[in-house]
Amino acid sequence: MGTFWRSDHCQDCGKSADIPVDWDLRVRYCSECELTNTTKFDSDAPPRLVCDPSVDIRKLIAIRPPTFNPAFVNADLIAVTDAYEAMNAQERPAYQDGRHRMLIDTRIHARECREWAARLAQFKRAAVKAGRKQAIEDKLIALGWSEDSAKLYIADYGRRSRFSYREFVDKCEPLTDAEWAEIQPDLQELMATTRADAASQAAKAVLLADRTQAI
Repeated sequence: MGTFWRSDHCQDCGKSADIPVDWDLRVRYCSECELTNTTKFDSDAPPRLVCDPSVDIRKLIAIRPPTFNPAFVNADLIAVTDAYEAMNAQERPAYQDGRHRMLIDTRIHARECREWAARLAQFKRAAVKAGRKQAIEDKLIALGWSEDSAKLYIADYGRRSRFSYREFVDKCEPLTDAEWAEIQPDLQELMATTRADAASQAAKAVLLADRTQAI
């Protein structure tokens, strides 16, 4: 399964499009190759071996469960069918039992991989957002807005302007030069407003304190 983490290409055609892994079927196919390499079926009427209709294929090969649209990999069914046909009647029960035990482990492994992949994706999103926030803060510091940027994010004063600073910072994508160039004028205007508001509040606090002492 380690190969899935070294490449995001379709394992059949080689197309790269950040294709997710199908952990239940243990494959990575693009949408086109999935159509030609897998077969979907009705979970209420699962396919059976052609050579032995009494055998439900779900007991022999990995399948995608109903939760994720039931399907199987065509090559898996062909391989199992060939092996099954080559056996005599006495060998088949043991073969089915072995495949069944293996599939239990496969399903457990698929669940663990899916959970791990979700944690990894969450970690990557957090890293992208943290990198974006740091890039914005670095640019604002360079423009002389170091203290104001932190205050603005916490209070989200941007809700009163043409855009939300917090939403701008929290987007899950790297900050681009084009994006920064487009937003910088509005952002600097917002920063100036934030600084003026803070100064006004500070002045009011001092005035109130002086009046309190005078009384």
